[in-house]
Amino acid sequence: MKKIILALVLLTGSFFLNSCGSSDEGDLKAVCEKQVEAMNNEDLDGLMETIDPDARFYDVTKAMSEQIFKLYDLEQEINDFKVIEVKDNTAKIEMTITTIKKAGPDFENNRITSINTMNKKDGKWLFSETSVKELKKL
Repeated sequence: MKKIILALVLLTGSFFLNSCGSSDEGDLKAVCEKQVEAMNNEDLDGLMETIDPDARFYDVTKAMSEQIFKLYDLEQEINDFKVIEVKDNTAKIEMTITTIKKAGPDFENNRITSINTMNKKDGKWLFSETSVKELKKL
């Protein structure tokens, strides 16, 4: 169960004020929304397009996502999003995501707040690191 929750954090992070322009904020939020949409649609390729291929958790995320998609039907929703900082091609964001099980074996519905580092590569923002700030079981 902890591995599944951790995988969801890495996938969503769940990724997401002060020094960013509105264009960056909109672009960062769009990537977060794309990632949540991909999770909800069990779209592995779409999900992986939101993650930096050089991120140390890339391969683990892909493998865990495949397992999650086979076992569960989950629904995620972004509850809160804010940009903490943007400097050059790196951004830090805080995001809160609620995950609810629609079908599958035992699963603890949860709300995760994470701090995410995103890198801009070839004009696209991508998740590169995620750390859990708070995890609430629902």
